[in-house]
Amino acid sequence: MKCKECKHPNPAKARFCNRCGATLGKETEPARSTVRAGSGGAALGKSVAAGKKGVAVGRDVHGGVRVNSPTIVQRVSASSSPRALLRGYLDALVRECAPLRLKTIDQRAAGPSREPLGLTSVYVDLNLEWRISAKMSLKKLLSKMRRGESIRTRFVPESGTSRLVPALEALASFPHMALLGAPGSGKSTLSTYVVLALAETRLGSRRALGRLGPWWSFGALVPMRIVLRQFAASLPQSLERGRAKHLWDFIDADLANCGLPSQTGTALRRIVQKEGAFWILDGLDEMKDPTIRARVAEAVSEFVDQAPTSFRFLLTSRPYAWEEMEQIVATAVDPHPDRGAYANLLSSFPTTQRLADFEPQQMQTFIERWYRAISALGWISAKDAREKAPELQGAVQRDDHRPLARNPLLLTLMATLHSNRTRLPDDRADLYNEVVELLLQRWNETIGADRGLLDALQVPSLKL
Repeated sequence: MKCKECKHPNPAKARFCNRCGATLGKETEPARSTVRAGSGGAALGKSVAAGKKGVAVGRDVHGGVRVNSPTIVQRVSASSSPRALLRGYLDALVRECAPLRLKTIDQRAAGPSREPLGLTSVYVDLNLEWRISAKMSLKKLLSKMRRGESIRTRFVPESGTSRLVPALEALASFPHMALLGAPGSGKSTLSTYVVLALAETRLGSRRALGRLGPWWSFGALVPMRIVLRQFAASLPQSLERGRAKHLWDFIDADLANCGLPSQTGTALRRIVQKEGAFWILDGLDEMKDPTIRARVAEAVSEFVDQAPTSFRFLLTSRPYAWEEMEQIVATAVDPHPDRGAYANLLSSFPTTQRLADFEPQQMQTFIERWYRAISALGWISAKDAREKAPELQGAVQRDDHRPLARNPLLLTLMATLHSNRTRLPDDRADLYNEVVELLLQRWNETIGADRGLLDALQVPSLKL
């Protein structure tokens, strides 16, 4: 049906407009559904449909998914119903999450003449650094464990009889999980992928939920994502203790700052309390001030502990920050002043897992999907894609290139460099130099520095 307010075409049976959230009446003009389903997912509005078995280029994403995104122009009125406000929020999430953020890697990828590359078209499933029996599901393994038994006692070392646990399988198995990963390992991209699948499902896609794998049995939980660095910045320096209410206050303020009606936060809170939510708390390590990190830990742990059982939580962090907390909690002599705050947070997330590097097959799959996707968008010709894909697949098997390619972000950088030129540099130092410069550019733009680090150091380039 076509919306009378914004003229956006919607699925025939839709009750609310996918774009502005207005109620769709019988007098509105019927129109073809705008849900474009691929073989592994779906896209709404202007987002990109999923490719076959959509799976993640693990890549840390810092700027824009969720709650915490650039200003969003919305047409949802202040008098809209709670359901309309929810749809406006979800539509904003889809438009933010669907494109793969390549601006800080390849400026041409963000040009107005180029259709954006969809995240689901290149996403490759991530694994954990945890092997279990190849003949047993994680759910079955957990059901056989004795009370109090560590999951690590079920580690299976024999490679011939074991498998790495997919991150999505673990996500469906643990209601409160802390996911640790090195820079570029895919923590934030995994979060974005899950948010996108849940948001599209709530907006009417019949296939998007399937992207979460056969393990997901919790339906279309409302996706809620908070970038903890931004939450921390909203807290006063003099705050004595972080509280759960500070997270709700931040959500309310941030949604309003994004251009959504001021009632959106209240509407979301009521809906998620009744229907459940999947919460992503992204980037615990990004608070450099230990005092502020402790206040964030207090707020998060209280929020999680007060949450209904219909809430599921994923907290992401680099390993060093989590290990620092564990060390503080383990030190009973001359205890740290924030020992209690960290102990409560660790207790709120009893399951801790680490992301594994890409295996050879994951690298090959990503490269195949990368060239298929950019060829379909017309970034390069089909002929060039057929030639370049096997060339890069061979290059990443080289002993000097493989360590880079096992990191999802660095593999994305390599693919970007390779697709824009004839070949990758043969010299490892030259390749590392170009990758480092791209990383510094990306770091500068995502963190928001006034000028690039290389410029500040007055170093025109790096040669390793």
